[in-house]
Amino acid sequence: MVNGKAYTANLYDFKSGNTTIFTARCVQGEVIQVWDKRDKVSSGSLSSSSGSGSSSKSSSKSSSSSKDQYNASDYDDPEEFYYDHYDDFDGYEDAEVYWEDAQ
Repeated sequence: MVNGKAYTANLYDFKSGNTTIFTARCVQGEVIQVWDKRDKVSSGSLSSSSGSGSSSKSSSKSSSSSKDQYNASDYDDPEEFYYDHYDDFDGYEDAEVYWEDAQ
């Protein structure tokens, strides 16, 4: 929502191999938000319990399943997560917050 008007947001992932480095949210051709995931990639490769980085997906799924009933940590970005679970949340922002907390 921008000034009470709904707009479509596009999320763009910038990757190195299969690892997402940055995600940018664009509305009306303008970048309005950027997530820098470089720190998560570094820490994710060192600890499987962090739930971040592609190297920890399989282990984070089992360790976080009790508190992450949707397996949000298995998704590379919040948009993919939202599209698979849109009926379970009040909107994209709620799903995004859940996804971020699971990372």
